[in-house]
Amino acid sequence: MGGTFGTAGGSRPRITVSTSTRTCHQPEQKELIMSVERILVGLDDAQASWTALRWVANRAADAPATVRIVHALESTDTDVMMVRARLADAAAFVRSTAPGTVVDTDVERGFAADTLVDDASTADLLVIGAHRNRRLRSALTGSLPERIATRAPVPTVVIPDDWTFGTGPVVIGIDAETAEGALTFGLQEARRSHRSVHLVHAWRVTAPVSARPIALLEDASAADEQSARLVLAAATRSAEQLEPAVKVRAALWEGDPGEALTKAGVEGSLIVVGRRHRTMIGGELFGSVARDTMHRSKTPVVIVPVPTA
Repeated sequence: MGGTFGTAGGSRPRITVSTSTRTCHQPEQKELIMSVERILVGLDDAQASWTALRWVANRAADAPATVRIVHALESTDTDVMMVRARLADAAAFVRSTAPGTVVDTDVERGFAADTLVDDASTADLLVIGAHRNRRLRSALTGSLPERIATRAPVPTVVIPDDWTFGTGPVVIGIDAETAEGALTFGLQEARRSHRSVHLVHAWRVTAPVSARPIALLEDASAADEQSARLVLAAATRSAEQLEPAVKVRAALWEGDPGEALTKAGVEGSLIVVGRRHRTMIGGELFGSVARDTMHRSKTPVVIVPVPTA
């Protein structure tokens, strides 16, 4: 969700009430082809990056994967031997959690954001840790998760330092401009993990609060809500076509989209949002919804780039 999410407009934090549930039973279901996923995870000495490693290890235990653990050296006086020992411990942890997983480790000199974004070109998934309540902590887990997620060419999973394992649905934020990538990734993730999907679309009244008469506001509100319903309905139809075996629930929220995703994600195992912008600037164009969700949610958040034509 780049700069906006759902339908932009004024701020009314009331939640509306449009929830639907669909379960599609197919007489014959396609078998899931388990390809080997290439996961890149960033590591440093902060606890949040080790939480991210634990998430990766659990994922590798569930499905075939290769794991590459990268530690970026931003300072010339870093103890390289200590870093290599840290990487060895990390690799051993992944192998013990997911026996048979191929694990590689690398020490690279350079800024963490640049290193991981460049290395992600040969990965399917990039995973980093984050401190939700501490903007500046370490190169990987402070403010740089935003910069990495903004620029990475592949979906980036941001794991909060207080993450705990969950088995809830995959929550997908639906936005008219970014829904395709987020929806595709979220549905595939739900099918891979045998979970359901919760589609969430937030909307706001576009007419200014000072507009008069009141009837104008009411008309605008009805029109905006109807537009939002159409967006959500289109996403639900796409979900039915893409993954007919996945159980889908759709909900329409009126108010702040970041709050909507965070509340929906409380019972979820993953929150998926689309990324509208890709920029070299440190997050200035990064969607406020994605940023807010990353800092509010205890549930991992996946930032999915918009597919390129």
